[in-house]
Amino acid sequence: RHFSMKALTAISLSSISASIIAKEMNLMSPILEIKELSFSMFEAVPGLILIGIFSSITAIIFMKSLLLTNKFANNCKISFKYRPIIPGLICGTFVIIFPYVTGLGSDTIKEVAIADLSISILIMILIFKIVLTSICIGFGLFGGVFSPALLIGAVTGAIIYNIDIINFSENLLIIFAVSGMAAVSSSVIGGPITVIILVLELTGSYEYAVASILPIGICNLISYLI
Repeated sequence: RHFSMKALTAISLSSISASIIAKEMNLMSPILEIKELSFSMFEAVPGLILIGIFSSITAIIFMKSLLLTNKFANNCKISFKYRPIIPGLICGTFVIIFPYVTGLGSDTIKEVAIADLSISILIMILIFKIVLTSICIGFGLFGGVFSPALLIGAVTGAIIYNIDIINFSENLLIIFAVSGMAAVSSSVIGGPITVIILVLELTGSYEYAVASILPIGICNLISYLI
């Protein structure tokens, strides 16, 4: 937790310089570049509050499941070198029958944010992604928790959008998916400010980054207290 202004300055200058040059040379574009839609922040606020609350629950379940599967794997009698075979076979099966929940998930995030998938498909993605990621990490097939958290959060936001009792504007699906993505991942990695900046970087949208601040704050507060 040491803060070095000298290191921060060097990193900032090199990152900004690399980003500007890469964009000018058309070498890169935002990873989750999504068409930016105009929306009313006032209309979005009730949904963003709900996303913050439910994202905290999702993040807590995800983090608890990571710990539980790791504990279960350590208590089982399977040799450590053979454990990754189990999640490998499970993930291989899901690639064939339900590919939404395998890989880094960037393509699935875009589809969740744009395609307005049915709520049953979204719930399946949410459950299976949590289970698969937990099994993979618990049994030694480590692929990180950040990118799964992004997908889990995006699905959470899309589920809130699809709640029948609330009639949200069509333009809010993308905002809710991006905000949910930010909220869950910020709690999982413990970096709310980092994720706000990351949303701006990944989507290229200042408005989406601003909209994500409210659910990020609510989600982090609840998950921290619990």
